[in-house]
Amino acid sequence: GTKVFGFGILVLGLVSSAFAANRVGPVSAYGQLQAGKNSSGKGQIYGACKGVADGAEVQVKGMSLYWSSGDAAATDYYSEAAIDNLVSSMNIQIVRFVMGISESWDNNRGYLSGGADRQKTYLNTVVNAAVKNDIYVIIDWHVLQDQDPNKYKEEAKKFFEEMATTYKDDPHVIYEICNEPNGGTTWSMIKKYALEIIPVIRKHAPNAIIIVGTPTWSQDVDVAANDPITEYNNIVYALHFYADTHKEELRRIMMGAIEKGLPVFVSEFGICDASGNGLVNDEQTNIWIDLMNKYQISDVVNIPKLKVSRDGYKKLGKDLARQGS
Repeated sequence: GTKVFGFGILVLGLVSSAFAANRVGPVSAYGQLQAGKNSSGKGQIYGACKGVADGAEVQVKGMSLYWSSGDAAATDYYSEAAIDNLVSSMNIQIVRFVMGISESWDNNRGYLSGGADRQKTYLNTVVNAAVKNDIYVIIDWHVLQDQDPNKYKEEAKKFFEEMATTYKDDPHVIYEICNEPNGGTTWSMIKKYALEIIPVIRKHAPNAIIIVGTPTWSQDVDVAANDPITEYNNIVYALHFYADTHKEELRRIMMGAIEKGLPVFVSEFGICDASGNGLVNDEQTNIWIDLMNKYQISDVVNIPKLKVSRDGYKKLGKDLARQGS
């Protein structure tokens, strides 16, 4: 979906609590995540600790940060204190680092628009905080205005070469190689890109799970299900939704892809409309959450503007808390 350009401060605070270092969390419980199928052929995610077996399916829940190339209202969350608070206050099991690449509004803060050193500092901080809290962290190459991930393919190769060299097969780290291809970008174009990026990561991180975006702002998982990437294991496919915009039709598409054996990861969703504005749609949000819980689909909610955060996030906080850690 289209992202929010304003950023609201969540009711969590940014001052670090006395949260224990070296906490035992989901990564110790599940191990490195794996893609697989259950005995009915449905695509699922598993953990290395118990392997791919019926009853061992893993669902992790957490938060997606706002663009790392945003202003201070966004980047204040790219701190150890903020990650500590998201874990202690909302029991997140995964956090998504949103690497701003090059957007028209980023004031030269994007990774390719002049802010690479700053972005690497933020990234290192968030990954270290995730490891300390024993939660998973997604390193997301946030394709959006560029539409086709092939536009900056060579730069993406260099980025993921560096990331995979640095973090290797660390079980906390998940690589997301193209956020939301759009603007007519087809699955064949995305697949071509993926087949050049994945081996760069695999050279250093042979077992790491990799999330691949899908066409139409990561909605067309049905197209990917008809022609999945078969050259590599542990590949999962992104589906993104905003509850007030994307409803029963997209849920049907998602379930159809899973039934065909595609492991789906909801690496971003929102509780309002796709612009990031408007009121919380409680009814549709609850339908989505119930469905993801029923089928153990891992999901990462996008931090919204203040006006949609309070009641909606209390509800999501309860859903996260049910997970345990």
